[in-house]
Amino acid sequence: MAPTAKAARQEGKRDVEYDLRLRVELPDGGTAEVDHATRVPALKLPTIGQRLPVTVSPEDPTRLRIEWDDTPDVTDRAHASAEAAQRGDAAGAAEALGFTLRDPGDTP
Repeated sequence: MAPTAKAARQEGKRDVEYDLRLRVELPDGGTAEVDHATRVPALKLPTIGQRLPVTVSPEDPTRLRIEWDDTPDVTDRAHASAEAAQRGDAAGAAEALGFTLRDPGDTP
Protein backbone atom coordinates (compact mmCIF):
# COMPACT_ATOMS: atom_id res chain seq x y z
CA MET A 1 0.00 0.00 0.00
CA ALA A 2 1.44 3.34 -1.04
CA PRO A 3 0.10 6.74 -2.04
CA THR A 4 -0.11 7.26 -5.79
CA ALA A 5 2.37 9.70 -7.35
CA LYS A 6 -0.33 12.38 -7.46
CA ALA A 7 -1.30 11.80 -3.82
CA ALA A 8 2.32 11.99 -2.69
CA ARG A 9 2.41 15.58 -3.98
CA GLN A 10 -0.80 16.61 -2.15
CA GLU A 11 0.58 18.01 1.08
CA GLY A 12 -1.90 18.56 3.86
CA LYS A 13 -4.68 16.61 2.16
CA ARG A 14 -6.18 13.82 4.28
CA ASP A 15 -8.20 11.64 1.90
CA VAL A 16 -5.80 10.71 -0.87
CA GLU A 17 -5.49 8.01 -3.49
CA TYR A 18 -3.53 4.87 -2.65
CA ASP A 19 -2.34 1.95 -4.72
CA LEU A 20 -3.46 -1.12 -2.81
CA ARG A 21 -2.55 -4.77 -3.34
CA LEU A 22 -5.53 -6.85 -2.27
CA ARG A 23 -6.12 -10.55 -1.94
CA VAL A 24 -9.79 -10.95 -2.82
CA GLU A 25 -11.68 -13.98 -1.57
CA LEU A 26 -14.12 -14.96 -4.31
CA PRO A 27 -17.58 -16.50 -3.81
CA ASP A 28 -16.43 -19.73 -5.50
CA GLY A 29 -13.81 -20.20 -2.75
CA GLY A 30 -10.88 -19.04 -4.87
CA THR A 31 -8.74 -15.96 -4.41
CA ALA A 32 -7.38 -13.28 -6.74
CA GLU A 33 -4.47 -10.87 -6.22
CA VAL A 34 -5.66 -7.44 -7.33
CA ASP A 35 -3.83 -4.12 -7.64
CA HIS A 36 -6.39 -1.37 -7.01
CA ALA A 37 -6.09 2.42 -6.86
CA THR A 38 -8.70 4.20 -4.76
CA ARG A 39 -9.24 7.28 -2.63
CA VAL A 40 -8.90 6.18 0.98
CA PRO A 41 -10.64 8.14 3.75
CA ALA A 42 -7.93 9.06 6.26
CA LEU A 43 -9.75 7.60 9.25
CA LYS A 44 -10.38 4.34 7.38
CA LEU A 45 -6.73 3.74 6.36
CA PRO A 46 -6.39 -0.04 6.57
CA THR A 47 -3.64 -1.92 8.33
CA ILE A 48 -1.75 -4.72 6.62
CA GLY A 49 -3.87 -7.85 6.68
CA GLN A 50 -7.09 -6.06 7.59
CA ARG A 51 -10.22 -7.45 5.94
CA LEU A 52 -12.11 -4.90 3.87
CA PRO A 53 -15.67 -5.23 2.60
CA VAL A 54 -15.71 -5.12 -1.20
CA THR A 55 -18.16 -5.51 -4.02
CA VAL A 56 -16.60 -7.54 -6.82
CA SER A 57 -17.74 -7.64 -10.42
CA PRO A 58 -19.02 -11.17 -11.19
CA GLU A 59 -17.38 -11.03 -14.62
CA ASP A 60 -13.98 -9.74 -13.55
CA PRO A 61 -12.59 -10.02 -9.99
CA THR A 62 -10.09 -7.24 -10.72
CA ARG A 63 -13.01 -4.80 -10.96
CA LEU A 64 -14.08 -4.03 -7.42
CA ARG A 65 -15.28 -1.30 -5.11
CA ILE A 66 -14.20 -1.04 -1.48
CA GLU A 67 -17.19 -0.30 0.74
CA TRP A 68 -15.60 2.38 2.91
CA ASP A 69 -18.91 3.15 4.68
CA ASP A 70 -18.87 -0.42 6.01
CA THR A 71 -15.21 -0.31 7.09
CA PRO A 72 -14.46 0.46 10.74
CA ASP A 73 -12.47 3.64 11.26
CA VAL A 74 -9.51 4.00 13.59
CA THR A 75 -11.78 5.10 16.46
CA ASP A 76 -13.99 2.01 16.09
CA ARG A 77 -10.90 -0.22 16.07
CA ALA A 78 -9.46 1.52 19.14
CA HIS A 79 -12.72 1.12 21.07
CA ALA A 80 -12.95 -2.56 20.14
CA SER A 81 -9.35 -3.05 21.23
CA ALA A 82 -9.95 -1.30 24.57
CA GLU A 83 -13.07 -3.37 25.24
CA ALA A 84 -11.20 -6.60 24.51
CA ALA A 85 -8.32 -5.53 26.76
CA GLN A 86 -10.73 -4.74 29.60
CA ARG A 87 -12.10 -8.29 29.26
CA GLY A 88 -8.54 -9.61 29.51
CA ASP A 89 -8.49 -10.67 25.85
CA ALA A 90 -5.03 -9.60 24.72
CA ALA A 91 -5.33 -11.44 21.39
CA GLY A 92 -8.68 -9.74 20.68
CA ALA A 93 -7.23 -6.35 21.60
CA ALA A 94 -4.36 -6.85 19.15
CA GLU A 95 -6.64 -8.22 16.44
CA ALA A 96 -8.97 -5.20 16.67
CA LEU A 97 -6.00 -3.02 15.72
CA GLY A 98 -4.92 -5.32 12.89
CA PHE A 99 -2.18 -7.23 14.68
CA THR A 100 -1.61 -10.83 15.76
CA LEU A 101 -0.04 -11.65 19.09
CA ARG A 102 2.97 -13.95 19.09
CA ASP A 103 3.90 -16.38 21.81
CA PRO A 104 6.66 -14.92 24.02
CA GLY A 105 9.14 -17.56 22.76
CA ASP A 106 8.54 -16.71 19.08
CA THR A 107 11.21 -14.72 17.30
CA PRO A 108 10.39 -12.27 14.51
